[in-house]
Amino acid sequence: MLSFAICDDSDFFRTQIKEYIMSYFINNNLDYVIEEFENGEKLLSSENKFDLIFLDYEFEDKGYNGIEIAKKLRIANDYTTIIFITSFPAIVFDSFEVDTFRFLVKPIDKIKLFKALDDFISRIKKDDFIQIKSNGSAYYIKESKISYIEAHGKYCIIYLEDSAHQYLEYHDTLSKVSELLGDVFYRCHKSFVVNMKYISSFDKFSIKMKNQKTIPISRGKRNDFMTVYSNYIINNA
Repeated sequence: MLSFAICDDSDFFRTQIKEYIMSYFINNNLDYVIEEFENGEKLLSSENKFDLIFLDYEFEDKGYNGIEIAKKLRIANDYTTIIFITSFPAIVFDSFEVDTFRFLVKPIDKIKLFKALDDFISRIKKDDFIQIKSNGSAYYIKESKISYIEAHGKYCIIYLEDSAHQYLEYHDTLSKVSELLGDVFYRCHKSFVVNMKYISSFDKFSIKMKNQKTIPISRGKRNDFMTVYSNYIINNA
């Protein structure tokens, strides 16, 4: 499930963008949630992490402007995608410094917004995202945010770092989800796959993750793990 935020002090534009998003995702049979914010302060105070944020530039209450909000968002959630919406096209160059994905000028053109969403979905499919289904909903998860995965019978639990969801249930086997993952993941035990990015330390019996979780290493995996992890450290130093 993709999560969207619309941050604009205009009720009209928030409603319009929300209706466009709903129409797009219904037509494309995709799952989503949308939250609305009337100013940047409320957006920044949200505990949720959004995949895509439609962000106005100028706010009538004279709080943070869009660039200032985007800079603060980048600190809290560096992988979120930002689309600026504004009546001031001249700020397009300023928006580049916060890695803006797209720039839409008010009044919002539906076709241009749909094209931006097309490109956003294509980016997700090309990037290191995986799509899983959990409790009947589809979720796009960035691989780099997965800390480790634990098997529980015929399903498994995906534990996440820096996310609105601390974990997700994946209704398939650990072997199946492992097939979706890149080389940064290692199956150290029949019941565990770890993201080597989040390893804090290890010995010949277990791995300690950065979140203090201790994960066992199978006896038959000890030597191979040390080789694979050493190569990971060398290649990512």
